[in-house]
Amino acid sequence: ALDMDLPGETVRLFEKLDATMTPEDLSDDKMNLKAQSAIFIRLANYVEFNQDVVMTRAYDRMSADRVISRFTKDRKTLTSVEGWGKIVNILMSAVPGDTSGRKEIVCDHFWSEPGPNGQIAAINASGLPAHATLSGPPARDITALQFRAGLANKVMSELKAEGAVVMK
Repeated sequence: ALDMDLPGETVRLFEKLDATMTPEDLSDDKMNLKAQSAIFIRLANYVEFNQDVVMTRAYDRMSADRVISRFTKDRKTLTSVEGWGKIVNILMSAVPGDTSGRKEIVCDHFWSEPGPNGQIAAINASGLPAHATLSGPPARDITALQFRAGLANKVMSELKAEGAVVMK
């Protein structure tokens, strides 16, 4: 279903949403978002996805209860993402079919960090505690109050854990 507010340049989509975003650079991977509802406020370059949110891009997958995305004024570049509630981030290696690079972070809240070029440079995750599983070798199972996953070329390149860290 669709509800439009033309003067406010707002669109509300509900009763199951499935949106695919094609990147400006066609060599980049498409992103797909599914949710029960979403509100797009064009003047603020802001989209909020609610209930059963699932975002996929290439071999990465994220699910959450609520996700807010912000874009550049031309709405062609994603500048920030923030999410809440039962979040599972699955970050894979850049190599198709290579499960040795699988990294899974389960948390209650995540938010992105902008890089110098305006694109997302890191994802932060927090919880009581947040939990990360990294396939190996060696496999690692880590709990912490907060994680910071640094990104290089849209692939996780570093992981930092802070606060009550336990690694197995």
